[in-house]
Amino acid sequence: MERETSHTKRILLLGAILVLWGGAIAARLFYLQVIEHETYRQRASRQQERTRPIPAQRGKILDREGRELAVNVASQSLVINPVRISEMPGAPSAAASILARYAGSTTDGLLERIDSHTKFGSGYLRLKKDLDDEEYARLRSLQPHYEYIGLEESARRLYPKGALASQVVGVTGFVEYEIDDPKNPGEKQTITVEEGAVGIERSFDRQLRGTEGSRWTRQDVRQKVLASKEKPPQHGQDLMLTVDARVQYAAEKALAEAVKKANGDSGTAVARDPHNGQVL
Repeated sequence: MERETSHTKRILLLGAILVLWGGAIAARLFYLQVIEHETYRQRASRQQERTRPIPAQRGKILDREGRELAVNVASQSLVINPVRISEMPGAPSAAASILARYAGSTTDGLLERIDSHTKFGSGYLRLKKDLDDEEYARLRSLQPHYEYIGLEESARRLYPKGALASQVVGVTGFVEYEIDDPKNPGEKQTITVEEGAVGIERSFDRQLRGTEGSRWTRQDVRQKVLASKEKPPQHGQDLMLTVDARVQYAAEKALAEAVKKANGDSGTAVARDPHNGQVL
């Protein structure tokens, strides 16, 4: 009788353990599939989906005869994938240490940028434009060892006439802005934009800049593209000015000689078309 009672107790104990074990699994599944469903869905989406900008080509600035005063030339940019970096143990610190000098930042400063983009699920961060040949070669040699390092072709602004009419044409620069993050309402993300700093480049920045496009892709675990969608950029408009590069050259040369002869510090000269008042 005692043996039967002991055996029954063991069976009941085992049954209780199995019930508790099953209940714990069910509770865990409920937590993951119901309570944390959206969190894991967003995480999976960030890992599988990528949206990269397609830069718009900035419009040219031409003189009245079509001579190029400001154009774009191909260059190489250093980019990284913050989300991919965050998935690799120790990679954020290593990436910040290796790439900080290219980004013009400290290791801690770059690590903060990587963490910020990772938080927003951003798979794209441009660290530097206009890599020189030595930088490009060095980064190419690092790529096989660090899969998160990317090199992409971009464009940089070039002024073929040098300083000629520079006070009119102006220059561009890169500015960082905080904007609302479309994936995380109430959050902000930082973007870097090339825009006109002075002169025509600034006054007509909106027309020259255009609107960047984007390319969305969904990939599997092997990074094979399963689906993609592209929104083409709207390139900036070319601007033809009333100025004449030859007149500008002659005027600047004559002005420099006059300032030197008068032992002055600076001078101003304006040439206008007598028929319509246009600045030449």
